[in-house]
Amino acid sequence: MMIVGMLIIWGGLAASISFAVSKAKKS
Repeated sequence: MMIVGMLIIWGGLAASISFAVSKAKKS
């Protein structure tokens, strides 16, 4: 169960980072 939670947390981190990168590239 711990592994699943870590996967969800890392998935959210990766999504927010990629979103910030794409936002920075546009501007």
